[in-house]
Amino acid sequence: MPFDTLSHTENPSTYTADFTIDASTNAMVNGPVILSNVTINGNLTVTEELDTTGTITLVGSLRII
Repeated sequence: MPFDTLSHTENPSTYTADFTIDASTNAMVNGPVILSNVTINGNLTVTEELDTTGTITLVGSLRII
C-alpha cells in the first residue's frame, strides 16, 4: 500500500496489502501494528511495536521507538 494513500486519521492495527516507503521519503506509523510485506527504501519510524506476516526489505532506515 503506498504510504500516500493513507489519510492522516487512519491507524488500522493490521495492514493486509504490501507496505512500501519510497526513497527520499520519511514516514511514521503508530504501533502496535501488523504489516504484511514491508519495503523501506526511505526512512520509517514506528512507535511501540512492529510485527510482520511476510518479509521486511530494508534499504533505507527503520527506527522503532
